[in-house]
Amino acid sequence: MELNQVDLPYFVRFVLLDVTKRHPSKRQAMPMGGFWMSRLREPSMRVSDRRLRRGVCVEVYGRVGGISISSAAAEVATLLGGSTSGEVEALRVEYYQCQELKRNAEMFFGQFLSWRNWLLQASEKRLGSNLDLFEQDHSKAAAGELGKLFADLRSNLGQQARNREWLLELGQNAMEWIEYRDTDDAIREKSAEELRIPIASNSSK
Repeated sequence: MELNQVDLPYFVRFVLLDVTKRHPSKRQAMPMGGFWMSRLREPSMRVSDRRLRRGVCVEVYGRVGGISISSAAAEVATLLGGSTSGEVEALRVEYYQCQELKRNAEMFFGQFLSWRNWLLQASEKRLGSNLDLFEQDHSKAAAGELGKLFADLRSNLGQQARNREWLLELGQNAMEWIEYRDTDDAIREKSAEELRIPIASNSSK
């Protein structure tokens, strides 16, 4: 499954809400931890992956949304609570400074797909517990934004349909792998059988 315009607004909000970070230290190889994910080795990121996340959001708004990078930066700035030309320009510059944005966007989208499935199946009690933990880790305002994302996504029929489509793809991929494995095993067994050389009997005359 690929990111499309149906997923785009929910995906971007999901990416911007969480940040993986670590305490500043001389050992930049220390893992970076976030609420939903961690990064084991990111020596190029000293404190957090906030800049990368913003760059990814600008990239997907431009690529999937079909708009210019400047317009994409303006969209992300609005989500972050900014709208001045200076704030938009700062995001545009960050976008060009980031590397491997498409690869990272794919990584974040894979995480989003699993998270969305969890969200659509979770109980209200479980969601409330997660919001409390998120508020402790971030802020009350951020937890409020996450709660709104929870409600918006869970009530959206398009997201429910996309999740069913993703689950179907997972099942089909699993079946294809099983069929491939069984076929591969049968081919190997047949090849091994064909390579066997019968031993002639040395019966005495």
